[in-house]
Amino acid sequence: MARIISFLCVLLTGCANRTIPPESLAGQLDSQSRPLIFDVRSAMEYQSGHIPGAINIPFWNVAGKMTQALKQACREKPVVVTCEHGPRAYIAAAGFKSLGCRNIRLLKGHMLGWRAKGLPLEKSGGK
Repeated sequence: MARIISFLCVLLTGCANRTIPPESLAGQLDSQSRPLIFDVRSAMEYQSGHIPGAINIPFWNVAGKMTQALKQACREKPVVVTCEHGPRAYIAAAGFKSLGCRNIRLLKGHMLGWRAKGLPLEKSGGK
């Protein structure tokens, strides 16, 4: 299944080689060139720990949750998409591309890789 999703991602978005290593993204978190970071996991997964400043938009609802301001911003700034281990990010990347986002990258290793490297996490309180 993951191979099929990867193949569709290549066809729809051309993102096969468009990844960013976790360390590179971590180095950009406090810079003026910081990309928009979209975490496309569920709200519960996001609340349990996410990349600082990441925006949570579940992969299945990219079009429904994108505000006009976010659509405009993702046309002007680089975008990084992550999920837990990959498949949802591939699907969401196609959705972001269809909304006009131009420079889309996937986080290499996704959140599993981010946590494995001990990089910073934010937690959100849930109800």
